[in-house]
Amino acid sequence: MSLIWTNSPITAAHLARIAAEEIGWKRTTTYTVVARLCERGILERQGKLVRPLLTRSQAEDLALRGLLESVFEADRDRLRAAVERVLPEEEKSLDKHSQV
Repeated sequence: MSLIWTNSPITAAHLARIAAEEIGWKRTTTYTVVARLCERGILERQGKLVRPLLTRSQAEDLALRGLLESVFEADRDRLRAAVERVLPEEEKSLDKHSQV
């Protein structure tokens, strides 16, 4: 999705070239993913152009909501506890890299 948000609107062919260069996807893989995201209402295809129907922020919200429901069974306290367990380690890791 990042490639699409960054380059939108973009032709599917151009997207396939960028995806091949940046993430090693075959053209058919890109077209399959685009078709599936269109079916799910995440992308829209107008002729040859592909554009997102969700902003990056909207997609992040949906992903977080899905994570909350599927992994944490909608228990926000469990989610907060997991974030508190993980985030300090992530920050330590980022601090090490920024000092290099």
